[in-house]
Amino acid sequence: MMGSSETLGAFPWLPSREEKVRLARTGDSGPPLTCSFCGKDQRVVRRLIAGPGRICICDECVGLCDEIIEEELADATELTWDSLPKPREIYEFLDSYV
Repeated sequence: MMGSSETLGAFPWLPSREEKVRLARTGDSGPPLTCSFCGKDQRVVRRLIAGPGRICICDECVGLCDEIIEEELADATELTWDSLPKPREIYEFLDSYV
C-alpha cells in the first residue's frame, strides 16, 4: 500500500502543489514564467499560478475571470416574482396542448 507521498492521485500528469509553488517562485531556473492569458512576466504580477507544463495564470487574470463569471451569474438570477407567469397562465398554456 502506498503512503500519501507516493500516491499519484487522479491526475498524475499535473504537478504537485509543491511543484507548482516551486515553479511559480523560481521559474524552474529557466526563463521567467509568463501568464498564458495576458503574457505578463512573473516579475510584474503579484502571483502566478502554475499549471501543467509551463501554463500559468496571473492573479490579475484570475480576478478578471471572476468578474466575468459574477456578471454572468448576476444576469441569470435577475428573475423577479412579477416576471414569472401566474399558475393560471401556466395552466392555460399547457391546456392548449392537451
